Amino acid sequence: MRILITRPQPQAAATREKLVRNGHYTDVAPMMEIRFLPLRDFQGGRWQGLIFTSANGVKAAEKLTIDRGLPAYCVGDATADAAKSAGFSDVRIAGGNADRLYELIRNRPPPAGATLVHFAGRHIAGNLAERLAADGYRVERVTAYEAERVAAFPSTIADRIKQGEYDAVLFYSPRTAKIFAELAEAEGLSAHMAGVFAVCLSEAVKKEASRLSWRRIVLAKLPTERHLLQAMKKLTPAL
Repeated sequence: MRILITRPQPQAAATREKLVRNGHYTDVAPMMEIRFLPLRDFQGGRWQGLIFTSANGVKAAEKLTIDRGLPAYCVGDATADAAKSAGFSDVRIAGGNADRLYELIRNRPPPAGATLVHFAGRHIAGNLAERLAADGYRVERVTAYEAERVAAFPSTIADRIKQGEYDAVLFYSPRTAKIFAELAEAEGLSAHMAGVFAVCLSEAVKKEASRLSWRRIVLAKLPTERHLLQAMKKLTPAL
């Protein structure tokens, strides 16, 4: 299959490596560029748990003086792998989205009334902090990075879209799918999606991708990369 990966680097490179190993032709066109923000080092023990909703949050936190034995609540497998690599020992893994992360924290809670810190990007989807506050927890948000949208498709990618070179486009977040759709509309590429599959991580991602008319939108069974790639593999007989 000929696949276009739209997630930011360095995660896009890791996904590309997996796909190439399985014989797929891939291109990478990140819809966002990650820029880490300067953080002061945090001393002391005012937190009783950590929340990570992306590997980028882990990357920002690992540079700081933080107790690596605190519970680290991770949104999914990839984020959990990053936390383990950064030396966190009590890594707790949710099922891939904010709702499952909330349930994880409720089912494997820190001490009552604990203060949790969320290392996040500037753009946050959902209301995790508010839901946890209703349960008696305090969540401090540390804005650790900015995911800046790209201004346009790379010219080579736009040309390949026009030439119908892609079988599928992979979308991992609602914001990525939204940016892709907006750029496709702005650059006159919308009609070229009619023969392409959109493979989406979640219903929220599918909603944004639905702004374009695709050959078909395919949804991962669960919001993890493993399930997204499994959904993509099932497309092969349809090509």
